[in-house]
Amino acid sequence: PLFRYLGFRLPMENQTEAKTPAPKNMILAKYESLLARALEYRRTVLAATMGIFALSIFGFQSVQQSFFPNSTTPQVVVDYWLPEGTDISRTAKDAEQIEEHLLRQDHIEGVQTLIGAGGLRYMLVYGPEPVNSSYAQLLIRVDDYKNIGALLPVVQAYLDTTYPEAQTKIWRFSLGPGGGSKIEAEFTGPDPAVLRKLAGQAEKIMRADLRTLTVKQDWRQPVSYIKPVYSEANARRAGVSREDLADAIKYTFSGQTVGKYREGDKLLPIIARAPAEERRDADAIRYIQILSPTTGMSTPITEVTNGFSTQWRNGILKKQDRQWMIKAQCDPVPGVLASSLLHSLRPQIEGMELPQGYSLSWGGEFGDSSESQENLASTIPYGLLAMVLVVIILFRRIRQPLIIWLVVPLALTGVSAGLLLTGIPLDFMGILGVLSLSGLLIKNAIVLVDQMDIETKEFAGHKVDALLAAAASRFRPVMLGTLTTVLGVVPLLFDAFFQAMAVVLVFGLLFATLLTLIVLPLLYSIFLGIHPVKS
Repeated sequence: PLFRYLGFRLPMENQTEAKTPAPKNMILAKYESLLARALEYRRTVLAATMGIFALSIFGFQSVQQSFFPNSTTPQVVVDYWLPEGTDISRTAKDAEQIEEHLLRQDHIEGVQTLIGAGGLRYMLVYGPEPVNSSYAQLLIRVDDYKNIGALLPVVQAYLDTTYPEAQTKIWRFSLGPGGGSKIEAEFTGPDPAVLRKLAGQAEKIMRADLRTLTVKQDWRQPVSYIKPVYSEANARRAGVSREDLADAIKYTFSGQTVGKYREGDKLLPIIARAPAEERRDADAIRYIQILSPTTGMSTPITEVTNGFSTQWRNGILKKQDRQWMIKAQCDPVPGVLASSLLHSLRPQIEGMELPQGYSLSWGGEFGDSSESQENLASTIPYGLLAMVLVVIILFRRIRQPLIIWLVVPLALTGVSAGLLLTGIPLDFMGILGVLSLSGLLIKNAIVLVDQMDIETKEFAGHKVDALLAAAASRFRPVMLGTLTTVLGVVPLLFDAFFQAMAVVLVFGLLFATLLTLIVLPLLYSIFLGIHPVKS
């Protein structure tokens, strides 16, 4: 008001002269005529509005769901898994071949290859894999993130055809929690054998869907091992204990630490191990010589054992909250949303019969999304209660706040249409946009209702005319406020992180404002008993 007073000094008006009302422009005249017509057929208009609202709710069933949007980082990641227990030299050889192939592809500027573990956590959304000799990871830098969409299926097809014995996945970073797979069915229970069986059933369901990729368990495959059958009687005669047998096997294949070497401020282990020709393959275990501390003589391993047995055991076992937990994991093929794939897999996996004492929960993208939305939903009621109380205190009545809050759901009409037209999934930021949109609509509704209260009290003529005058006088500020907000949000339509929020605000605010300018006066006339005069 001060800047208006200083910048637009106007001469004092002659109080004796009669004021002439300013002529209405064409837009205001059309709006007032449309509103008068709507008031005359207000029940029909309200029924049509309810139909539009019901149609938008129905349309939400076709809106794609997502958690966090993809990152614009010009980088993709390849996870390469060979069967559990694979020697790291085989993993390194395959990774080098993949790296050479990738560097020959268009749009790829560089590749960093990691063997046996993931890299340092150089960004928040990156979760490195733990140490594993059968694992390799390739970090690929591309020239432009817009080329990633076309690159993903090409690289994935090459990996699937060239390395069929491996589990491979190429993926891009998302602006949210990282690590793990997009879809994870988590089974919890007391017996690891039963858990692995349940996870196998879930894997079978996942593999049956052609849209899945990298179906696996986080316990990986069982690994085979050779177990010497220790002969107690023969070993006692030779003076060889179980510990002597274990030390001899360890020395031959893995090596034993026999000392430390100091290099500056570092201590390096000195490891003694049998020559390479004595440990070429697993059959070399039959020729191990065991030094007896009792007799001081070497004894062949075959004299203190009753043969060797090959057995299987879990190489990886995991617990959560002190209970065994296994995860059946998969990812969607490039171009398929995880929410769409989960929608078809979830009923089948939840339909599995679980033994007593075992439970199923969902992790991955759905689990992260549910946790975030639960945290958000726990605080929303307090915010809504505060907004309701503020509006009630502002008007010191019940009917006006009720009219305002009846208009708020109209925000969904434009949201549903905008998401379906653009094909953008509703993610976490979009949900925040819906909450922000409700506040913007309440602001517009307060402006309209407050002016209607003033006009209906002071207007000397029919209250319908007061209603029309109030709506027409607030049309410009409401539309200007809406348009400035929309124009301010439009640049975010091209931002990966805020894209869904921008669509929600642009389409939702435009549609809802237009409906509010018509529907709110109708509700006001019904709740306050203002009956239109039919022409």
